[in-house]
Amino acid sequence: MKLLAAASESGVGKVILRSSTAVYGAHPTNSAFLTEDKPLRGSRHYSSIRDLIEIEAFVNGFRGQSPETAVTVLRFSNIVGLTADTPMTRFLKMQSPTVLLGFDPLMQLIHEDDVVDALVFSVLNEISGTFNVSAEGPMPLSRILRLTRRVPMRIFHPLAYKSSELLSGTRFMPKRFVPIEWDYLRYPWVADLTLMRTEMGFDPLYLPEEALREFAGQRSLNAEDGQVDMQLTDEQQLRDILDRRRRVRERQLSGDEDSQD
Repeated sequence: MKLLAAASESGVGKVILRSSTAVYGAHPTNSAFLTEDKPLRGSRHYSSIRDLIEIEAFVNGFRGQSPETAVTVLRFSNIVGLTADTPMTRFLKMQSPTVLLGFDPLMQLIHEDDVVDALVFSVLNEISGTFNVSAEGPMPLSRILRLTRRVPMRIFHPLAYKSSELLSGTRFMPKRFVPIEWDYLRYPWVADLTLMRTEMGFDPLYLPEEALREFAGQRSLNAEDGQVDMQLTDEQQLRDILDRRRRVRERQLSGDEDSQD
């Protein structure tokens, strides 16, 4: 609140907030694609999500009080990358990530480089509003685990929720060992990307599979046992990833040239 007040008093022209699609919450009643005008029903059990919801409320109030300042809120999906420290990367670094038996929700991903690109894009372009930002193509949690060579540990969901209730407030709190809250491993929370493409005009470079394969390949090289997973670091696989990135970049450049014509 103090930061926003100082921005207003100093005549700052633009404020950009990095938020998360997790603010929508994971619920069985969620629509197939959550648009930016949906209510924020994110879990308040995890402080990071609770803080983002409260900060977005402050920013929305600031919009009304300082209409002369452009405000951009970017709600990113699960961030994956070699240097990213996020709930998803911590989850995928576990030897046996815990999942809920019988549930396989769709999830969205975005590469850390695309997160940086989106933030820079927002600084350099005259855009304001709230935007969901993610790579195209949500995928089931089970596929994410297969691509990163993780073998999950499956538990019954009543046991998972009960353990969280009993151990809350102790040094054995489940959130210390399960970076993603149970609801987000149980129900879908897929964001609609229409505004990102049309109004914001941004297109992530990495596909979800590319981001995961890069992450998994580096993880295998840095594994504690020192063994290299040749399947994930295969030369042909790396060629395929680079070739797909080249084609995506060519499409983007071609689109820019057409718009200029």
